[in-house]
Amino acid sequence: MSRAHEALYEIARDLTTLEINTVLKEHMTALKMPPVPTALRDIIDGYERELRTLLDAGAVDEPLAALTCNTAARHGNGGFDFASDGELDVDALIGDFQTLHQLARRAIGADGTAAREWLRRDRPVEPLEAARRLRRVHRSCTQVLDILGHAGAATGKAAALDLGYREMIELRKIWDLGTEEVVAQTVIQLDGDVLTRISKAHASDTFLLQVHEDSTKTAIRMWTGLIDTVVSFFGALAGRVETRARQP
Repeated sequence: MSRAHEALYEIARDLTTLEINTVLKEHMTALKMPPVPTALRDIIDGYERELRTLLDAGAVDEPLAALTCNTAARHGNGGFDFASDGELDVDALIGDFQTLHQLARRAIGADGTAAREWLRRDRPVEPLEAARRLRRVHRSCTQVLDILGHAGAATGKAAALDLGYREMIELRKIWDLGTEEVVAQTVIQLDGDVLTRISKAHASDTFLLQVHEDSTKTAIRMWTGLIDTVVSFFGALAGRVETRARQP
């Protein structure tokens, strides 16, 4: 199967589910995701800041503080990792994600589901909120490491980051969400099942709920158009195949 056909297949498979997330974000740049190496560094920097914020707030105790990676100080160049030939060092990026993954895992417990005893109960950040933020870092680092593994990044070169369609979509979602809190989410299945989750803290926020509703309507219109396009394409393709099969 060619790369183009694989991409088309992935698009068709992804169209079986529509997910709309509404997040609260302190600062917005309105930028599209940069090239993959830069996006990976953005994610690392954001997650390291998140862990440091939890440390500064006293939400987690010294066991985590002693293990912070401080990637910018370690690598220099504004936190970027360069190989001897001047290309971005993918192996160093992987190492940073592994470090952040281990830090978050230690902070939330070996099973990755429950806050450990050093999540303080007398600090500005609530234990459950701290655990949620740590789980986000842990889960996303797991996904990124999986993406890099599938991308053949073991060569240590930025050029090896030849991501497929699905991997690019996953990475873009991780980059877009960052460490922000998802306050409203709607998931729609092609068979008609619809699930909407609203954060309790924002359940009465009329403006936010209206924004989420408008976004959902827009997404559904786009989704419907994409489905129609894919169905038409495969229908036309099937027709051409059938015509060729009938030719003597």
